Amino acid sequence: RAGYSLDEVFMYARSAVAQQRQLALNVLTAILTRLARGGYYCCFQAPLMQTLLDSGVVLLLRFALDDAVAAVRHSGVAALAALLASDALETPLAALTPWSGALRPAVASAMHAKQEVQAELKAEETELKDAELLQLDVVRALIRIDTLVRVRYTLEELSPPPECVPQLVSVLTRVAAHSLTAAWEVASCEGLLSVLVSRHLPHDSAAITAGDNVVTVTSLHGVPLRHVLALVKVLCSWGPNISKEVVTKHGIMTRLLTFMSVEPTEMALPLSEALQLSVAAHELFSVLLGFGLMQAQESLLSFLPLLIRHLHFYRDKVAINEDTGSNQLNFELGAHLFSSLRKAVSVASTKTLLDRQVKQHAGLRVGLDETHGEALQPPIIEWGTAVPLAQLAITCCLKWCTQLSRGHSSYAGLSLLGSALLFTENFFRKSKDQIGCSAPEYLSAIEDFYAKALCPLLESSCFSELLSRTQAHSSLCSGLTSSIVEDAKNLSSLNCITMEGKIIPMLSSESPLPLLLPLCRLLVTLMELHPGLPKKALHAFVTNPHLQAYLKAIVEVQPLALQYQWMTRIEVEFLSNVLLIVSFLRSLKSKYLYHCAALSVMSCLQKGQEHIARSLLTRVVCNLDFITDLTELSSGVGDMTLDDYEPLKSPALRQPCLHPADLTRKLTEDLDHIGSSLASSLFDSKALKQSVVWHKEIPFLLNSIVVPHHETLTIFDDYWPLFPLKKMMLKKILDITLANEEAKKNPGKPVLSSSDSESDQSKPEVLVDAARSLQLAYVCLRHRRKCAFRSTCVTGWLRHLSLTFLVANDLFLDRNISSYLQGCLHELLRDAGHKLFDDRLQFAGLGNTYDWYKKMIEQYIAVSYGDHTFAVMLLLPTLQCYPVQYRALLWGDLSDALPLVRLKPSDIEKFIPISEFLEPPESDEDMLNKYRSCLVTGLVTEVRTPLLWQVACRHTNAAC
Repeated sequence: RAGYSLDEVFMYARSAVAQQRQLALNVLTAILTRLARGGYYCCFQAPLMQTLLDSGVVLLLRFALDDAVAAVRHSGVAALAALLASDALETPLAALTPWSGALRPAVASAMHAKQEVQAELKAEETELKDAELLQLDVVRALIRIDTLVRVRYTLEELSPPPECVPQLVSVLTRVAAHSLTAAWEVASCEGLLSVLVSRHLPHDSAAITAGDNVVTVTSLHGVPLRHVLALVKVLCSWGPNISKEVVTKHGIMTRLLTFMSVEPTEMALPLSEALQLSVAAHELFSVLLGFGLMQAQESLLSFLPLLIRHLHFYRDKVAINEDTGSNQLNFELGAHLFSSLRKAVSVASTKTLLDRQVKQHAGLRVGLDETHGEALQPPIIEWGTAVPLAQLAITCCLKWCTQLSRGHSSYAGLSLLGSALLFTENFFRKSKDQIGCSAPEYLSAIEDFYAKALCPLLESSCFSELLSRTQAHSSLCSGLTSSIVEDAKNLSSLNCITMEGKIIPMLSSESPLPLLLPLCRLLVTLMELHPGLPKKALHAFVTNPHLQAYLKAIVEVQPLALQYQWMTRIEVEFLSNVLLIVSFLRSLKSKYLYHCAALSVMSCLQKGQEHIARSLLTRVVCNLDFITDLTELSSGVGDMTLDDYEPLKSPALRQPCLHPADLTRKLTEDLDHIGSSLASSLFDSKALKQSVVWHKEIPFLLNSIVVPHHETLTIFDDYWPLFPLKKMMLKKILDITLANEEAKKNPGKPVLSSSDSESDQSKPEVLVDAARSLQLAYVCLRHRRKCAFRSTCVTGWLRHLSLTFLVANDLFLDRNISSYLQGCLHELLRDAGHKLFDDRLQFAGLGNTYDWYKKMIEQYIAVSYGDHTFAVMLLLPTLQCYPVQYRALLWGDLSDALPLVRLKPSDIEKFIPISEFLEPPESDEDMLNKYRSCLVTGLVTEVRTPLLWQVACRHTNAAC
């Protein structure tokens, strides 16, 4: 079929003929639209988006906005909106918000997410040319080239046609979603928001209900647009400061209440558009109320009678299992209504605390940095205001849970119930801290709700059918491939479409997650508040065959799919809550499957979920109830046979232990301490506090509901048990770098190297953290081997274990550390694991393999005292099956290490067969000369270095 090449399209876009320019822009719009839907994935050698951006499409579209011909401008607007694809970002997030929480991602570029690029932009952005900035970040470049000013001018002066206005707003929304800096640029662009608000957010309800139907209009002037509400919501999501600025300056609250008070059926809009407008209004109101903005609180109180009337309607008229078509309006609006009310409960719950602070004239810790500030103004919403709302909501939950246990519901219906359950969870959690809360009445209310609403649902066949759909709608088990590889490095997306062209499973209309996530979160909270609740229904839930099959798939699938996609965090939170529920079931006999699932989930948890990771670590991963199989093994029950338990020698006075039973017994005794130690060393304290604030929805501590765009989305990598060692190493590198920079400024100061930094003197807490990390690593490698190697490799474990020798000079001399280090090394190298070392692999923060090996040898020479475990690690890359460059480095430039390697052949045989050092015979002449030189000079001798002497003799003799 006839078509155009990209070169031809770009040529036409620069044509002097307006019709050709318009044609080219329309073709680009079609290409970009199809690309956003996954239509061109895997079709080209290089990602099409990156090719288009490198070809200068951004400047081309920006110039199109300035075109003198209106038709060309309009086509340029459509193409720019298709490039940024704002709807592909906002639509999925809006669908998930009511039942999954308020957090949203910042969608900056992959380049912008790198700390060094951010630092470069901050320091040198004004000096960069437009083309150079475009290579780093498209959105920041669009701001630089006055796109926002041009959009304002187009809206205000050029009277764009109806289809162009939403497209222009979507461009602004995508810019605002990029970063806080970009959001402030949009909010502070002179006249931009004023034009949009005055023209498309009318505050007079008469204009909404009595105006011309938008189907017939030729201009959107005066027509309310949900797109503008979505833009304001994204701006306000960045924090209370920008929210106050936008709301106050543009009179948002009065306009917002207008859209919330008018029934969608009464608006002069198509019903679907009116519904989306009402939903967008509730979303924005929920965001503002979540920050505790005083204007939002005042609006809630004035709006309260209408809210109560709505709740009465849902209690009396809405059935969760009726046909979706007739209830779509009620379901979607209701879900967002309960989301707003949940924020109202959070605000009201802080009144007691803040009132007390005011009376005491005391400073209140109002930030995550624990600095004292002035006492905050207490909210005007009383807790007594929230109680009747909660009573109605709980009645709705009771009704809908009963209905769902008897019949099926749609995605929208599950979202409604899920949002109501999330409200109930928040209310019960906040109630216990309120003045006048009677413990017996409070616990009785929990028991009543649990027995009447949740237990029948958990034990119903309809709920079992919902569980049967979990695996089919699991992102982790889907086998799908993330489309992140198709993203341009300077323009990211949410990647809701996979490489196979399919939408991510949890967004499917049959997904059960809209109910399962809020339900499990509620169950965990109720069990924490009232541990004495009956466990029979929970037992039936976690042992359901469908759930068990899903958990087995999570443990066995290789590798987990879509692990680094933003929305996968929802499934991961659901899994985590299931495992936390299991932690309350002491009578459950075997928890092996759940423990393996927890180990898998830990590496999937994302930034903002640190509180979940901590709970999972202390209550599941390091809980004796989940490792009863280890307890039996350490007591001598089970098979722990080894040919030889004799450990490698250490230069320390106390020699290590290698017997699996002894190592297992010791770690089971220390398990509680392992959990508490890692809970403090694994997490950044500020990030952990922030995640707790997000989870508990503490209004006066919320500084944003946007998770910043990081270079890595997950908290940990797949080698997370050894993460404390990696943190120590990175801190050591940073300290050395800073010290050397200071030395350059002050020539009198000495330059530090890795062997003489202050961090080498290990403090007791460092020894403890390192030992606990190795103990948990041993659990994974010895007792959860299949789970550990599902997404990891021998090379990765070895590289991370080697940090024990690099982070300090004396860690490996500690008996516990040496014992578990040897144990981990033995588990990695058994079953021919020594053949799986791959020097081509690289790991974040650890450098390339050759540089790593050089540092290892230098560290061995400096501090090893001939430690045998260190020597085994050092000799592994010198096997004959690996590149000669590693052997040449050890036997050549750094041959000073050889006299310290006093291993015997019998020592190495416990880990690596001696034949691997001897076969095939060495053929590299330079390497043979190095062997001969070491023999002649006496660096290796039969008495002092028997293993190395045998290796050198064997190869030199074979070459004769």
